[in-house]
Formats: sequence, C-alpha cells, structure tokens
Amino acid sequence: MENYDCLKLKIENIIRRTKGKVCLCFYDLKENKGFGINELQKMRSASTIKLLIMAELMRRVKNKEFSLSDKIAVTKDNFTGGDGILKELEYHHEFSLKELVTLMIIVSDNEATNILIDLLGMENINKLGKNLKLKEADLQRKMMDSEALAKGYDNYICAEDLKTILQKIYEGKLINKKSSEIMLDILKRQTQGERLQRYIAEELTIAHKSGDLDNLEHECAIIFLEDMDYIIVVMTDDMNSNLEGREIIGKISKTIYDELGGKKLENGKTLYITGESKTNMNNAITKMYGSFFLAFEVEIDSGIIVRADSNTTLDLTKSFISRLFIGKNMKDDEFITEEITNRYYGSSAKAIIAAYHDALKHYENL
Repeated sequence: MENYDCLKLKIENIIRRTKGKVCLCFYDLKENKGFGINELQKMRSASTIKLLIMAELMRRVKNKEFSLSDKIAVTKDNFTGGDGILKELEYHHEFSLKELVTLMIIVSDNEATNILIDLLGMENINKLGKNLKLKEADLQRKMMDSEALAKGYDNYICAEDLKTILQKIYEGKLINKKSSEIMLDILKRQTQGERLQRYIAEELTIAHKSGDLDNLEHECAIIFLEDMDYIIVVMTDDMNSNLEGREIIGKISKTIYDELGGKKLENGKTLYITGESKTNMNNAITKMYGSFFLAFEVEIDSGIIVRADSNTTLDLTKSFISRLFIGKNMKDDEFITEEITNRYYGSSAKAIIAAYHDALKHYENL
C-alpha cells in the first residue's frame, strides 16, 4: 500500500507559498486511498459545475425523458457571452443534446450550458447533487448572468464533490455504466490543457474539466497512467492573477505525476548528505552525541528533499524536524530558514539552522 505523507508535504509546501485559497483532492484509483487539503471548503465553481449539469442530462436520458439525438434550435434569445463557439455561429441551427453537452464540456460553451439548464431545470440539477450526497454543489444562476450575480447568487462546489463525481464516472456508477462511459469519453476530449499538463512533457490521457473566473482557476481530472489511474482536483481563488493559479495547478500536477508515474525514485536517483552543528552544553543532544546532526536524501534532478532525519532524543521532535524539510528544495535557504524560525520553538532551533547550512554548503560544493 502506498503512503502519501511525503507527497502531501510536498504539495503543502507549494500551497504555503501563495496567499490565495487552494483546495485539493488526490485519489489513487488503484489503491482506493488518497488525501485532501481544504477539500471541503466551499468554492465558487466556475465551469466545474457543468459536470453536474451533464450528469443530470444523462439521468433524464436514462429515464427516457430525452434522447441524446433530440435537437434544439439555437435562437438569439440563447445568446451568452464568455467561453464557447455557439455565439459565433448563425442562429436557427439545430443541435442535438449530445452535441450541446459535448460543447459544454470540451470548449466550456456557456450558451450550450444555459440551453441545457433551461431544459433540465436548476432545481432538478441541484436535487441530483443532493442525491449524490455532494456537500457544497449548488447551481444558483446561469452562466454569465451578471444580474443574478449582483443580487448575490452564484454557483458553488468543493474539491471533494468534484472528486466524488469523477470517481463515480470512473467506476461506471454515475447514473449507470453506459452513461458513465459516455461522460468519460466527452471528458477525455476537453481542449483546455494549459493547467495540469503545464510542466509535464509527456502526452497523457486525461478526462478533465476546468473552470476560470478573474483570479480563479480550477481543474479536476482523471489521469490514466500505464500502471495506475488517479484523480486530481485543484481549486484556486483570490490569486494575484490567473497565471498564478494555472502555475500552482501545474506545479501540483507535476509533483503528483513525478511521484506516481513519471519519475519514480530508483537507485542512483538520489543522494545522501549530512550537516553538523553544536548545541548548548545543557542540551540532551550534546550530552548524548556531542553535536547535532541532520541527514538528507535529495533528488538529484530536482533538488527536492525526499527524506530527512536528525539525532534528536524525542521521536516527536525528530518527526517534526523531518516535516520541516521534506518536499522543499535543498537550495531554498530563505524559505527553509523562515519555516524553522516561525514553526520550531525548541531549544535547538539555531542548531537546526546551522546544521542545515552546513549540509547546504556540502551540497553546493558537489
């Protein structure tokens, strides 16, 4: 069984560097385990709420209220701004429900989305969310409805909700197996890939849905690897810019990918390095060992600390010091020193910093 403590620490260190909101869900679909960070926090959904709209359409198709081949004519009354291509076309074209839901997902077409909301009913879409036991999913307005937004209505969801929807699709349990297969196929064709794959050179098979508003970027996905599949949901808000949100999503995605499938550690991929310092004469470490020692295992390519150990006398202290370092870059002196200063209030704080600097000096001289 995988233990994801180190991976979680690496991601927490990425999140700690931003002042914005970041929520995450990771789930290993092979091991059936994962973790979350702020995963239950209610967030503005942006276009990720379209997953629930798609699911409600498939429920009604399964109940034979509609067929995916049913057609709807697009008129001027349907005009909606923002993402999409329907607004660029001549009116009175007819589109099948399959075409509309596909456009809603793969190019995040807002006009197609609003047509489906009118067809399905906002109340019915939200009822499905409750039946799925989603915790924060709430569709309160149509896409680009500035008047409703000004009155305080918005759309919400949390990272755990998105993970639940994707997991049910993957397992063939969202509505039924056939519906899940159709939804999965549509999600695999989404065209917006500038987030999760931002720092990953390899071509990946991804079923995903993104969303964005000003200073808000979301991405939720099933990623298919050779030996395993996993779900990743990253939601960001209150960023300094949308670029910052996309970069954070990309860094978290790359960290998970490297840990699981892209760059598993092998012999020769890490190095071992130590640092030494002196503690005060009354310190138990001095009495037992004479000096304070830190030991690090560091990824050669990235400089990321994957393991850390020390010769402290208490297990809790040893564990806490280890967590201060794991997931950080060995050369990130300012950030690591600040972390120790702000979080460690034991008598060996200065010795920890000095031992780290000693190890850093050895590392830089390699």
